Amino acid sequence: MKYQTLLLKKVYRNRLNILPLLLIIIFLFVIYFGHRASMNHDLQNSTVSREKELEIVRKDITMFQTQLDHLNEIDPQYEMTKQYLQAATLRESALQQRLEAIEKKDWKQYYESELILTKVKIDTISMDEEFHGSEIMEVLRLDQEYAEYMIKNNLSYDSRFSATQGFSYMIKVINDYLPLLFAIVLIFIASKLYCANFIEDIDMHSLLPISLVKKQGIRLFVGVGIGVGIILFICFVSMLYGWIGNTLGNVSAPVLSY
Repeated sequence: MKYQTLLLKKVYRNRLNILPLLLIIIFLFVIYFGHRASMNHDLQNSTVSREKELEIVRKDITMFQTQLDHLNEIDPQYEMTKQYLQAATLRESALQQRLEAIEKKDWKQYYESELILTKVKIDTISMDEEFHGSEIMEVLRLDQEYAEYMIKNNLSYDSRFSATQGFSYMIKVINDYLPLLFAIVLIFIASKLYCANFIEDIDMHSLLPISLVKKQGIRLFVGVGIGVGIILFICFVSMLYGWIGNTLGNVSAPVLSY
């Protein structure tokens, strides 16, 4: 029997090695469940807030129309009120389309509506940017870039802060949790691989006719292989959760990282 085969069998036959893998599966499920709940909460709250905003916008449209009826075209306020009316009308249309997109799960229409709403806010705030502050403009421009990116890549809905798609959740796990999970599992398995050499006070590894250098090289090679296997296992489980819970997505999905 080859030495590397002996090491792999030693890891495979140790039933305790399944414990950290089960903990990873449970941990990734709990994290994904939290992400999914957060996404559903954001969508639900967004729908309620947009419905209220739609009611307010409709009242604004009526108010602006009334003001225009009582203003003369040469009045300095006429042109500004007209711009407000046009912006409010555009917002009403975009808000209505956005609500319909959520109901139909038409995410391209959803992001197109979001892009229109963001542009309207930017145009409105730019009229008096000093009053609102530059930070708000920076946030709105990031929102604009995000919506444009999602439309360009034809991506379905995914939370910017709690990834739920297959690829996006996998990338989120890699960015935030992989080093910790990898270290825990690797330490557990490596301790069994490198330290548990004795059976009834006999060092089984010393009985093999292999030089110490070659033996350590094979151990290193097997350890690297197991490490790669652990990483692939974590990535596969993460992607599987995202695929089952939402959609597989693709590698173009943007993921927030720090």
